[in-house]
Amino acid sequence: MGQSRRGGRGVAVWGGSALLIGGLGVWGAWRSGDPGAAAAGAAIALSVAVVMTAVRYGWAAPPVPRRGLTPQAGDLAQLGYLALHDGVTELANRALFLDRVGHALTRSNRTRTTIGVLYLDLDGLTEVTRRLGSAAGEELLVEVASRLAAAVRQGDTVGRLGGDEFAILAEDVNVHELVAVTNRILTRLSVPAVISGDQVSMGATAGLALGHPGGPGAHELMASARAATYEAKATGGEWYRLVDVGPAGA
Repeated sequence: MGQSRRGGRGVAVWGGSALLIGGLGVWGAWRSGDPGAAAAGAAIALSVAVVMTAVRYGWAAPPVPRRGLTPQAGDLAQLGYLALHDGVTELANRALFLDRVGHALTRSNRTRTTIGVLYLDLDGLTEVTRRLGSAAGEELLVEVASRLAAAVRQGDTVGRLGGDEFAILAEDVNVHELVAVTNRILTRLSVPAVISGDQVSMGATAGLALGHPGGPGAHELMASARAATYEAKATGGEWYRLVDVGPAGA
C-alpha cells in the first residue's frame, strides 16, 4: 500500500489506532458471542484508516460505513470515527491534528519546505454559553468551524483542540502566506454571528509558528504557537503574534 512508504512513525500510529479499535471490535463481539467478530473488527479498522487518510489529505471525511455490520459493530465503527474528530464541529481533534503536524514535518524535511501552525483562542464562547445556554455555545462553535474552513487554503487542516481553542496546519507555506491566511481568518471571525436568534460578537487571537526542516517536532511547534497566542492576548491590542521556530542550533 502506497502510504506505507511515508514516515514510519506516523504509519505506526495510524496502523496502531486502526488495529486497536479493530481489536476492540473483535473483543467486544467475542464477549457478546457474535460469530462475525473477526469481520466486524476488520471493518472497523478499515473505517478508521479511511477516515484518518481522508482528514490527513484534506478530503471530505466519508460517512462511517455501516452496511453489513451488526448493530454492535456499527456502533463501534462510529466510536472509531468519534475518536479522531471533535464531537461538536466534526473537525480533526487534538490527537489527529498532532498526527497530521507530525506527517507534515516529515514531508517538510524531505522537500525542504516550511510549514505553519496557527493556534486560535476564540473570544466570547464563555459569555455566549453563560447567557444563552450550552446549545448556543455549540452553535457558535459550528459557525466558527464553518468560517475557518471557508478561509483556509485548499489542503490546509482545521482542527478543534478543545474548549475555545482551534488550530490550522498549512503546509509548504512562507511567512507572507501564513500571515495572509491569518488575517483572512481573523477578519471573518470579527463579523458578528446570529446565534439562537441573538446577534453575538465574535473574535479571536492567534499565535503563528513557522516550522523549518530539521526543526522541533509537532508538540514543540504547537507549544510555540500556543505561547505566541497568549503573548498576543497579554498585550491587549494584538490580533496575532508570529514566532519563527528554526532548526536546532540555528
